[in-house]
Order: sequence, then structure tokens, then C-alpha cells
Amino acid sequence: EPLMLHEWRTANVNALIAAVYSRVKEANENVQFGISPQGNLENNEMINADVYTWCAQAGYIDYVCPQLYYSFENEALPFETALQNWCALKRLPSIKLYIGLAVYKAGTDADNGTWLNTTDTLAKQIDRAKEAGADGVVLYAVDHLTGENAKAEMANAVPELERFKEAQQN
Repeated sequence: EPLMLHEWRTANVNALIAAVYSRVKEANENVQFGISPQGNLENNEMINADVYTWCAQAGYIDYVCPQLYYSFENEALPFETALQNWCALKRLPSIKLYIGLAVYKAGTDADNGTWLNTTDTLAKQIDRAKEAGADGVVLYAVDHLTGENAKAEMANAVPELERFKEAQQN
């Protein structure tokens, strides 16, 4: 019986991800292959990004890094809600969960201005990711790490990054 269009598209995306994973491992089994999907799990489903399968079954990815580019006060999807959704996602123990954070929003009017009057959003997000059991964080984007808008946020985030690193080593 033919698949419905959405199911057919999802199956094709899954086949592509599995094929890329296989080719990467054939070339060098030590290379880590991962995906950085959008932070909203429901939106991923709508665009045929089957993160549930990729995380719960072998042969797709070594890590997932959802783009949790939200402030704690984001009206559509607060950071804490997105973080809890991803941490609750069933995944194989071998698949790492890294949380993508939005350095590029620091000091801007993004998310209805919730990044404007704070200098510790990133530090709090790093701390929450650590407490929630994530394997690490990824800061996006590199060109904003030393930018004027993010200077105060990064000054507060660096010590939290060090604490996260120490916790991972213990």
C-alpha cells in the first residue's frame, strides 16, 4: 500500500540521513555525524525531520544539537519548555545531546526585546542545560562571540561554560 505523502517524504529524509551516516562511518568510523534541527519538535515533524527516529535508533546520528534559540520569556516556545522537551526525548545512550544557544541574539531586540536588558541569559541557559543532563552546548554564531552586543553576555557565560566542562569531566 502506498504511503501518504508526508510519510513518504519522512521515509526519504530518513533514508538520506542513514545513507550519509553510513558513508561517513565508512570513510572514518571515528568521525561524529550529527544534525542541528530546529528547537521546536512539532515543527520538525511538519517538515519531515524525524528526530524521534534519528535519536532512538542506531544508524542515523551520533549527536543531535537542537537550535534552542529562545529566551526564557519567548512567547511561542520558552527556552525551558524546549529544553525539557528535548531532554525527555527518547534517545540511545550513545547519542549525545548538545544544546544550541543563540549568541547572535545577545543584546538585540529579539524575542520581543527579552535579550535587551539582560547580560546573563546565556549563562542561565548553560546552567539549565547542565542541570537538565545535556552533554554540552554549542554557541551560534562564531562571528558574534566577540561582538559588541554579546560582550557582556559572553563575559557571564564563560565561567558557566567552564563549570559545565568541569562537570562533564567528573
